Amino acid sequence: MIFLPPWTRAPFLPFKQPAVILAVFGAALILACASSSGLLFLSSAAAETLHRMLATQCADAAFPTVRAANVVADPARRVPATSLPVEPVAVDDRQVRAAMRGLGLAEPSRVLISEQVPQVTAGSTSAGGLLFYRDGATGHLTQVGPRLPGAGVWLPAQTAASLGVRAGATVSLSASGAHGSSASVRVVGVYRDLFTEPVRPYWCAYATLYLYSSTGTDEYPAQPVITTDVATFERLREGYGGSSTDRWVSAADLSGVTLSQGESLAGKQHEAYRRLGLPEPEGLVERTTGTGQMPELAERAALTRDGLRGPVLPIALGGSILALLLVGAAGSYWADRRAREVRLLSSRGVGPAALALKAVLELAVPAVAGTVLGWLLARWLVALLGPSPLLDRAAPW
Repeated sequence: MIFLPPWTRAPFLPFKQPAVILAVFGAALILACASSSGLLFLSSAAAETLHRMLATQCADAAFPTVRAANVVADPARRVPATSLPVEPVAVDDRQVRAAMRGLGLAEPSRVLISEQVPQVTAGSTSAGGLLFYRDGATGHLTQVGPRLPGAGVWLPAQTAASLGVRAGATVSLSASGAHGSSASVRVVGVYRDLFTEPVRPYWCAYATLYLYSSTGTDEYPAQPVITTDVATFERLREGYGGSSTDRWVSAADLSGVTLSQGESLAGKQHEAYRRLGLPEPEGLVERTTGTGQMPELAERAALTRDGLRGPVLPIALGGSILALLLVGAAGSYWADRRAREVRLLSSRGVGPAALALKAVLELAVPAVAGTVLGWLLARWLVALLGPSPLLDRAAPW
């Protein structure tokens, strides 16, 4: 039956009735726009929420990060530099890098921070200093005096002045409770104290290590003693019997990140911890400072999106119901225009299914065109008027 003329000619018949085409096209356009705009708006709002939170953080705050605390070379030994109960761990740098690369993350950089404040001693004078290493750190310092080649440490200017040392001198690092354990190292450079300069983007995530914070005293915390390489850091740490918090930070382009992409990065960070058997940070401070904050930020953005569902989706649903009434009216308009032919076909024994198929064939072209343009209109309106032009890849579907 569908190969008979009433059905084969059906797709072309509406063009002889422009009023029907316009009615169906307009109804489909309104329905598609109303039904899709709600979810598109929620995606837009989630992206904008995430971007606003990222804008208040350091540039690398949301970079995927693996963090290991209480790191020592030999977990079997007790850490003598601290009286706190700790469970030392040893982490293989190559395994961490392989795990992060295997998840599609960029090659990570290293950050090592001592968990104790060793005493830096020259002769009979001592001063506290926080042992620190980060890839490329010495290239983001303001040099004071000469700089020597080779491995060693960079001292902040005030610490160097109080100790009476400069590049080329030798100092020793020891920690209280370390039973006399110490390690000697050559000073290869002196840098201007970081707290005397504006915070550079490179140091932003680690500014709390050296900036003054109101804790009841007017003193700055112990300033970073920066090693030139990982091997020097580990040698000094083991020499005075300390432990460190090590980070592997993988850079990511977050300029146009959406919530689903942020959740994907957070998922990769979770999976890296799982593969390596390391515990994820649980404390609020650890989860909301430094790098590796994407899981927390993505969770907050998702909460904002979910909170908007209440007022947004009912409006979209109401608009869709009204649009469906328009679609029904357009179909009724077609039935009025085609009533004579429908009666004739029905009197010849054509059943309701075949008549419905004929109606679909006649109305499919304007309905599909209206649906596509309504969907595009919703995307354009949300991108133009919504919180953000960024949409999750799954949202339009």
